[in-house]
Amino acid sequence: MRQLFLFIILLLPFFFGCQEYIEPTNTQFNINGEWKIINITTTYSENVQVVNDDFYAISPFDVISITDELWLIKNDTTNIPACYFFKIGYIWEFDYNQLIIKNNQSQILDWYYVGYLNRNFFQLVDKKTMIHIGGSYIINFPTRPYGVTPSTMIYVTVPEFEFSLDGPERSFNRLINQRITLTLVR
Repeated sequence: MRQLFLFIILLLPFFFGCQEYIEPTNTQFNINGEWKIINITTTYSENVQVVNDDFYAISPFDVISITDELWLIKNDTTNIPACYFFKIGYIWEFDYNQLIIKNNQSQILDWYYVGYLNRNFFQLVDKKTMIHIGGSYIINFPTRPYGVTPSTMIYVTVPEFEFSLDGPERSFNRLINQRITLTLVR
């Protein structure tokens, strides 16, 4: 009996250790809710300037002019999905496995199913047509020096695509690499 008592006393400190193991939080729980686009950062191939009014899009380009190796181009936004059209003020509402994209007046533009590949990557499927939207979106949470509450800001990097340029009278043999990062806040 005495040996059993000593054995329990020796094991007792192991049940109340100092280190705690916490599983990483599922991304779905951190991003659920409405997120408003407040900033759009773009990177294009060298010697390219995109002339858009107040939006960015993942779409083919039209050549406006070429001067001294500077190519002025503009997005051709006819018939592109809402998930490839980005404008400051647009709202992305994540609802677990769904993404609802709304314009500035909260009018629904499109619905998508969200497939989370891992903690920071997701892909979209059009809810109406069930067509897979190409590429993987990357979610990054800014580091916070305090607290562990869910972030009020996220960065979403949209898939990179390369497009060839089409002019008014001919096609150009040049690829444009386009990278867009969205900053969203609650």
